[in-house]
Amino acid sequence: MKQLDNTTTATARQCASLLIDIVPLITRRIRTEMKTQNLLGLSVPQLRALIFINRHQGASLSEMAGHFGVTLPTASKIVDALVERKLASRLHSTGDRRYIKLMLTAKGQDLLKLARHVTEEQLAEPLRELSQKQMATVTTGLETLRQVFSSEKTARRNSDR
Repeated sequence: MKQLDNTTTATARQCASLLIDIVPLITRRIRTEMKTQNLLGLSVPQLRALIFINRHQGASLSEMAGHFGVTLPTASKIVDALVERKLASRLHSTGDRRYIKLMLTAKGQDLLKLARHVTEEQLAEPLRELSQKQMATVTTGLETLRQVFSSEKTARRNSDR
């Protein structure tokens, strides 16, 4: 897609097209950085599971499997490895012992913080080439995207589909 200049008014469709082009590039870079770190020998699926559990404390194994589009046995194997390393725990629900909640342990939270810090440092490298004005523009745009895509209105609209 052609890059927009400062005088061009962008449409929602043009913004969406740029997102579709750019998000995979950024995601690939983040995955590469996380793989390179190989913190405590975690696989990318295990690291993604830690991130999911951190964001959704108390989620079920089924919810995690659904989020990643994997089978329950696959999700269970990933969680087994995290539990074995004391990075996550399975807690039985007080209301229904068959329902198991996934939680991060303090060790899992610490590892996740370290992974995030190292990844942020690596991602910052190419951004250091931007001018202060460009960095402010990118930051403003990303903050706007965070608000748009994390809003209740967007979540409701997507669940209605």
